[in-house]
Amino acid sequence: MGVIEIVEKILDAFLVAIQEEDTNGKNIVLLAYTDVFENHQPSSLIPGATLQMQYEIKWYKEHFTKTHKKLGKRGSKWLIKTSKACFVFAMLIANVAFAASTTVSGVLNEDYGRPILLEEIAFHIFAISLLVYLCFLGTTLI
Repeated sequence: MGVIEIVEKILDAFLVAIQEEDTNGKNIVLLAYTDVFENHQPSSLIPGATLQMQYEIKWYKEHFTKTHKKLGKRGSKWLIKTSKACFVFAMLIANVAFAASTTVSGVLNEDYGRPILLEEIAFHIFAISLLVYLCFLGTTLI
């Protein structure tokens, strides 16, 4: 038996449960609605259909939060684990960027010990772009 057949059997059983009524003439959907919404109303009546809908949405969110606590904890653990892995990767990139920014590019002039490309505009653009990159990378890591 495959997945499709199992889903069809579940749907058939659900449809039968919806059409069947108990001794009071209520089916499973009406019983669920009665239990959830009629028995858990606030003490005062909610005026207006809009406020009633707002209350039911709020109740659903609270119910969802209560019934999915385990899933929330698992999701939180997964998110922490993933963020740690991304942090390690970002640290590796930061190390490369820091090494590139502290190492002077180009050949040094033997007489003065200064880079030959120091007076070039491209060298300044490269140095400034590395500085900006390090600033963004530091912000990302924080």
